[in-house]
Amino acid sequence: MRYFSTRDGSGTEYYSNGEKFERNFINDSRAAYDTYFTIFENKFTSYWYNDKKNGPGKLPLNDGTRYHGDFKNDKREGYGKSINSQRVKYIGYWLNDTMHGLGVEYIPNGHTTDVIFEHGHFSKVTGYTAGSNHTPTPPYDPGAIGV
Repeated sequence: MRYFSTRDGSGTEYYSNGEKFERNFINDSRAAYDTYFTIFENKFTSYWYNDKKNGPGKLPLNDGTRYHGDFKNDKREGYGKSINSQRVKYIGYWLNDTMHGLGVEYIPNGHTTDVIFEHGHFSKVTGYTAGSNHTPTPPYDPGAIGV
């Protein structure tokens, strides 16, 4: 795409591969809360700053995994949760687009495991609960980010 003037305001960009971006611009840069639609029918919503995802957002992945949580400079970072196609849910901390730090893994049979990840690699189990009454202590309400 080629623009001959500075973009300000809202609009939709259409790409030749079928993807589109409903966005807001400030001084020719993505800003505010925008939605990106991929050719796989996935819809990504997030806050943008300097053309990068920043702040809370939702990200569906092509393998069926969904993420809802914080982004920093286009990467999952901070607190968030993901759920994969087998319905295994992880609620916890992320760093540089990988699970990192404390989290809780929820298995569909109701079992939960307190875990620690280091840069996306499982480090250790810190607790286990049979049943579905275990809740992590997040910095904000996990129900508010409903994946």
